[in-house]
Amino acid sequence: MSTDKKGFLARAFGTSQARSTDIVPVPTTATTPPTWTSVAVSYVSVDEALSLPAVYRAVTTISTTVSQLDMAVVRNGVEIDSALVARPDSNRSQSSFFKRTVHDLVTTGNAYWRLWRNSDGAVVNMEVLSPSRVLIRFDDNNTKFYEYTQDNGQRVTLTNNLPTTNGGQVEHIRLNEFDGYVEGRGPIQTCNKAIASILVQRDYYERFLTDSKRPSGIYTVKSGEPDAEDLAQIKSQIVANRTTGAPDVLPGDIDYKTVMFTAEESGLIEMNKAAVQDVARIFGLPAHLLLAAVEGSSMTYQNLQTADLVFVRSTIEQYLTAIEDAMTNVLPRGQVAKFNTDNWIRAAAVLVNNTTQKEAAPADPQAA
Repeated sequence: MSTDKKGFLARAFGTSQARSTDIVPVPTTATTPPTWTSVAVSYVSVDEALSLPAVYRAVTTISTTVSQLDMAVVRNGVEIDSALVARPDSNRSQSSFFKRTVHDLVTTGNAYWRLWRNSDGAVVNMEVLSPSRVLIRFDDNNTKFYEYTQDNGQRVTLTNNLPTTNGGQVEHIRLNEFDGYVEGRGPIQTCNKAIASILVQRDYYERFLTDSKRPSGIYTVKSGEPDAEDLAQIKSQIVANRTTGAPDVLPGDIDYKTVMFTAEESGLIEMNKAAVQDVARIFGLPAHLLLAAVEGSSMTYQNLQTADLVFVRSTIEQYLTAIEDAMTNVLPRGQVAKFNTDNWIRAAAVLVNNTTQKEAAPADPQAA
């Protein structure tokens, strides 16, 4: 008898139990101006989160950045050649292999490599498994199994706990590890409620601007007082014009005043700015990488480069470390895998230093 350990992945990808809900306050269009009420918000899946432009941009920025790096193998302080690291998956490039790995880590907090070994037990090929198709199970002896659903629908059971596997069939990479969770947790899972609130606000404003039943304008009869029949006829014509798209050509001296909200008046622009800044915090990205301007700040060339350097050293480092440790685990004992970030970080640091020196240098009196 086995026990399922489905955790957040089951909820995120909808593979088993009903998604949990949270109660968050949102504005309602039933009143003008809108008032706030409480509604239930379902657990946000990866696909739903990626529908936010800022989240999509954050995911692609992180995965693309890491995929541009080369990985080297060191033994006893000397760099050596490794066919496995040079091309981990024979069916895809090293860049593609790492990009897919990082994409899984940043969206789900987990990445799975299926290991293919030769008769001596050495890993000769690897394959990135989709986290949405992996289910972790335990038997009565607490032996862990990875149940993977292939493209053809067939299920393959993999494990690292049986001697016949020559050292293991799966390398499981977890971005963030928390007590009580068999799987890792990424930004989307850890800050799911915050992302859900952003989606609720976006959906509300879309409905408010399109389906709130507010009139687009007010028609005022400037002279005379039309009777009820005339008013009914004028109203009927206006409603018909809204359906057909025809212009309003009404009898008498009638004035029209629009009551439509601009983007600023509706709060849409401020909401979008706040949402982008929240996503930048969640994923640990400088706001300018999401093409967002931060109020009250003037981003010069110098502090843009400084922000990029911090991004490399803090945000990207956790993904690099997780992948380096995983690759080291599958290599022969004594070999260590390391991404080559020296040139990348050094280039950013040189740009920052050069810009600082240029701004601090005294003006040339002859040039003046």
